[in-house]
Amino acid sequence: MNDEPLSPTRSASLAQRMRPILETVFDWLTGEPIWRAYRRFGKRGAAAVVVGLWFLWLFIIAIPLAIVGVLLQVAGLVEDASQAMDVPALLLGTAVVVYGVYVAHRFINDRRTVYAYRQNLDLEKAAECFEYLDSGDPVVRAMASAAIADAMDQVDSPEQVTSQAGLSKEEAAFVLVDLLHDDDNHVRRNASKAIAYFSREYPLTIGPYRDDIFAAMTYPDSVIQTNAAIVGGKMAASEPRLSDEVVDHLEPLVEDRDPDVRQSMAMALSLIHTDRARKLLERLTGDSNAEVRNTATNARQQQEQGRPLDIDVETA
Repeated sequence: MNDEPLSPTRSASLAQRMRPILETVFDWLTGEPIWRAYRRFGKRGAAAVVVGLWFLWLFIIAIPLAIVGVLLQVAGLVEDASQAMDVPALLLGTAVVVYGVYVAHRFINDRRTVYAYRQNLDLEKAAECFEYLDSGDPVVRAMASAAIADAMDQVDSPEQVTSQAGLSKEEAAFVLVDLLHDDDNHVRRNASKAIAYFSREYPLTIGPYRDDIFAAMTYPDSVIQTNAAIVGGKMAASEPRLSDEVVDHLEPLVEDRDPDVRQSMAMALSLIHTDRARKLLERLTGDSNAEVRNTATNARQQQEQGRPLDIDVETA
């Protein structure tokens, strides 16, 4: 299991913090628009985008090169700055666009395949999606993890999906929890959703990875926090000795500023039968948000009657 913390750490290097942002911007100025045009309009649409990107990059590259050319002309190193910079701008712009075409071509088959799986999802296609979770393309991983989560929602038992993929419950738990550490937030969201569905039937299988689940509760994304909280409640309900540990991590979220997160805390706490959990649930019945109050009140009543609360998994 990945031992790195789920919550992002602040780097002392500005370059390290900016790198993911710059990589995303570069993707959206190279391969990403070509893929999207291909998906919607086919080869002609993709070709039109390639031409547009070529002119765009010529413009982007021409500006700094023009500045360099002027400086060279002022220094007397060249006679005509525009002519001196035309060829480098043309070559660099063409190189960037060729790279974009290469990236789009490299990922286009996988994206097209996984996208088609999602549009006509069944057990066999969902099982095939497990093979795409190691893709270097975050879009492919996101679509594959979303298809797996959707399939688990559609079937009576999530094990039908994992067994179709040739995975035991333990192997499936490892794969899904490891996705919580993915670089892409969409993948992490889909993973949290799949784990929440998986934990409905097999909370004890998720138990060994509770530190990952607890870390997910701290992640700055309400969908991930909500699903992680539900998983924590399921684990405590199935293994009461974990109740205090789970409540330790749920308690800070009772005061979370997002009402959706507080509402999910009420659902999770309703699964835990300890005095401390009941007191926290009682606190939520007086929440400032009406939906949180209603959910907490209903959860408390269901808990007192010994009836399970109908819990929804937060969609990604």
